[in-house]
Amino acid sequence: MFRFVVLASLFACSLCAVPKPRRPHLDGRIIGGESADIQDYPYQVSLQYNGEHTCGASIISDSWVVTAASCLDGIPANSTSFRVGSSIKECGGSVHEASELIVHPNYGFYFMDCDVAVAKVITLLSFGTGVQPITLTSSEPSTGELAVVTGWGSTTEIGPESSQLQVVTMPIVDHVICDRAYALLGGITANMICAGEQEGGKDTCHGDMGGPLTINGKLAGIISWGAGCGMQGYPGIYSNIATLKGFISEQTGVNNGQQFSKTSCSDQSLCNKMLRFLVLAFLVTFSVSAVPEMRHPGFGSRILGGEPGDIADYPYQLSLEYWNGHMCGAVIISENWAVTAAHCLDGVSVDSISFRAGSSIRGSGGSVHAASVLIQHPNYNSHTMDCDIAVVKVSTPFSFGVGVQPISLTSSEPSTGETGVVSGWGSTFPGGSVPFELQVISVHIVDHAECVQDYDFFGNVTGNMICAGEEEGGKDACGADSGGPLTVNGKLVGIISWGLGCGERFQPKVYANIATLKDFITEQTGVN
Repeated sequence: MFRFVVLASLFACSLCAVPKPRRPHLDGRIIGGESADIQDYPYQVSLQYNGEHTCGASIISDSWVVTAASCLDGIPANSTSFRVGSSIKECGGSVHEASELIVHPNYGFYFMDCDVAVAKVITLLSFGTGVQPITLTSSEPSTGELAVVTGWGSTTEIGPESSQLQVVTMPIVDHVICDRAYALLGGITANMICAGEQEGGKDTCHGDMGGPLTINGKLAGIISWGAGCGMQGYPGIYSNIATLKGFISEQTGVNNGQQFSKTSCSDQSLCNKMLRFLVLAFLVTFSVSAVPEMRHPGFGSRILGGEPGDIADYPYQLSLEYWNGHMCGAVIISENWAVTAAHCLDGVSVDSISFRAGSSIRGSGGSVHAASVLIQHPNYNSHTMDCDIAVVKVSTPFSFGVGVQPISLTSSEPSTGETGVVSGWGSTFPGGSVPFELQVISVHIVDHAECVQDYDFFGNVTGNMICAGEEEGGKDACGADSGGPLTVNGKLVGIISWGLGCGERFQPKVYANIATLKDFITEQTGVN
């Protein structure tokens, strides 16, 4: 979650009139780059969501563009358009509305494997100066080859986004070395390639997700994910066109007369080990080592300014585990049901989810209960974050006792100034290691109108959200424990959902509002 988005949009307004951007989720920045002309990179596209730049994309024919699946996750075709033929992302060129969006069938929000999608445009692209298709590569690039990456973004670590197209050149990184760098995250798959400088300083940072990585004038990669922002030892990760070309050709008919290789995205030993936590926050690792910030859409779990808590005092707290690794928080509401954030269940299968109850220690102790049913709110949207709530039924009931108890659901929205309690597993200071022990903080409910104003530039906080935090900052659920509880007077009033920054002043955390979403919970579980 990045304050530079605000500065970027203000800067853009000096060039073109732009409407208010949506909540920051996918942002585009190029670190160590320089200004570029669209005539030199005529395949570059600005993918726009409701008229706002959110991602990059590439022209592959007069009807089709290719981008990252993460850029199209959860959005309808009628909200998506593409600006081509302009070096400025807010104006110029021509805009083409999407008629069809096709995400790779094996893409998963948390896995980030097979992070590729194609989109068809309603009106054909007219090729000429600044608008041309790019050829798809058929072979994986070699280590050390120079790659060109383009997108709209900041040229410094903390600067605003650039309205002017940026370009950066970086070498391809050895697959084994890149896999080793991301070992704590499960490594990388064959459907990913890496690029960057060993010493850092040149990188794509938070995007331009979906944008192109080219080698010798051919599309070799799609900007996907990574850690940090031009950090030493952490190259950027790109979807591998050579192994994913089969999907692109099958959907679009574009093959450029070449043979292509095809690697499965359904290998459980590869895909299901990939847990990637962003947009909005920081990474949870399965060790206690400090790690750099993730930069793909997702959610991590950290408690800033907290102190250790005993599960006996917060017996409703659950650890939601994905393939036995902690991923999110959750809350016991009956012997058969838990409630969590809908975004925690994006792209996961029921057999991959379980809950650890009755333990203060992440990853051990207590009892583990496999999920049998996952139900997200029908109106949940991963881009607006409205209705960010889900319920999960467990296959074996929770056995109530010390450290394992349900919590009552509130029927009324908490009042401004009331003290709320947030719990989860996470760091107790920015950049710190992730502790195994449960963490707890007390925060105050923030006036809804003030919270709406705080986040107005990114899209209004809805009636299905409440806010909590400290005006002076320093205490926060930072990146969550997404899905974890916010309680007031012993009742569940909120589910950790999203927010900006990490305990910053005037940036409260946003929670799913139990009072307005209770009907969904009751309808699905019978719990009232």
